[in-house]
Amino acid sequence: MRAPRCLVPVFAVALLVAASAAPAGEANSAAFDLPEVPVYSLDQGHQFAGGEWAECGPKPDPGVKAYPPLESKKPLYAALTLGRGLPGLKEGLCLQCVVDESGGTGQGYDRLYVDLDRDGNLAKESPVAVAPKPSEQIHDPQDARQTWFEVIHVPWDYGGDIGKRPLALRPRLVQLRQGSTFLTLSLSKVHAGRIMIGNRPYRAVVSGRHGISVRYDVPGAGLMLDALDAAGQAPFALWWWGSDRMNQMRNVDGKWYSFAATPLGDKLFVKEYTGDLGVLRVDKGRRDMSGPPAM
Repeated sequence: MRAPRCLVPVFAVALLVAASAAPAGEANSAAFDLPEVPVYSLDQGHQFAGGEWAECGPKPDPGVKAYPPLESKKPLYAALTLGRGLPGLKEGLCLQCVVDESGGTGQGYDRLYVDLDRDGNLAKESPVAVAPKPSEQIHDPQDARQTWFEVIHVPWDYGGDIGKRPLALRPRLVQLRQGSTFLTLSLSKVHAGRIMIGNRPYRAVVSGRHGISVRYDVPGAGLMLDALDAAGQAPFALWWWGSDRMNQMRNVDGKWYSFAATPLGDKLFVKEYTGDLGVLRVDKGRRDMSGPPAM
């Protein structure tokens, strides 16, 4: 039996190119400013509502030094992690949280405490109040109750010349009817704007669709692109299969383009790939493939 073979375009190897800031003056490259906009000013802002999440539990974290006085006899405790996988932050940074009922047990969870400075002392943190649902784009699930809170600002250290900047996040408590409860954090603002890829206009959104990106000069940062029509509108989302990340190349009018961004995501770089193209052949080599597949 002949071994199966497949042909893979050699440009697939380039899909793992790291996202690093390309010089704006380099040939076949361009730089675009992306202003910061509220998430729900975008017509598909609901796609960013997921963010990071953690299941709530009934027991306090032993690593927390102090909690504030709580009115509920059944407060909800959670620990949310940001920045997991970033250089120097393999495990990410943890935000300890507790959700209380200001009216007493059974009256509804309406008060949130977050360890914003991550010093383990929630007793000195101000309570975060309940807020209206941020947009009608968000559909209330039939099997859960959602409670939204005011936006919080987490001090985030970008290092270097940038230093600390506030990261605006929107908390939400999701209580499933079958009993589980989750606390989520999603981005309040994203960087978005009009760019050109070749001769075609697109709307670029630098963000994290399935989580929270806190840096955008890394390969795994989120990059969503929508084709714009003649009126400058994005009538539908044009997703490249599996490519909502900064390190994915895109094919536009037969040419391949790579992308990179500044750490804050306020500037996007688009560079045309001008290298060689070809195919890679994949076959069995010296392996015996006459028997049944290994399990």
